Amino acid sequence: MPRQNWPENDKLVELLVTMDIAMDPAELQGVIVGRIAGAPAATQEEHLLAFAETFGDLALTPNCKDVFENATKSLMSSLADKDRLDLPKLFPEQDVPLPERLEALAAWCRGFLFGLGLAGLTEEQSHVPEVQEAIEDIRQISCVGASDGEEEGQEEAMMELIEYVRLVPFMVYTTLLNEMNNQEGNSE
Repeated sequence: MPRQNWPENDKLVELLVTMDIAMDPAELQGVIVGRIAGAPAATQEEHLLAFAETFGDLALTPNCKDVFENATKSLMSSLADKDRLDLPKLFPEQDVPLPERLEALAAWCRGFLFGLGLAGLTEEQSHVPEVQEAIEDIRQISCVGASDGEEEGQEEAMMELIEYVRLVPFMVYTTLLNEMNNQEGNSE
């Protein structure tokens, strides 16, 4: 179910236009993924309310709410499935020029960091070294830009970055969920 419910890029663009938000679709995807990964125990309704608080009441209009609901349901299902590391397509296809793909990757990372903040992930909550390191890596990737140089080497580096970035939400989600479960188990 994960992939078929994720809104296509044109739906995300339409959503951004409807809500009058100057944001790249990749950045919006990052926000949604970051919010869900950073708040693994939150319900779909809690995520939707957070998006409405962030993006305004327009996020609750039927068309916008449908897009957020589909995206949220899809991602919650994907992140919870420990046997399949299957996120919806997050970045442009390889036929898109490298500088545009790199900018989409950086925008997604900025959105992911914003989404983690939306989830209320604080420095104290991200005390697990792996989570701290992943967040720092995402911060650095969010600042990347196209540079002159060997295209082939850049393509390979881009593919490695994308694979790493695709794994980070799973790691953050499962680590935080495990931490929460451990704390609940210790409090009993």
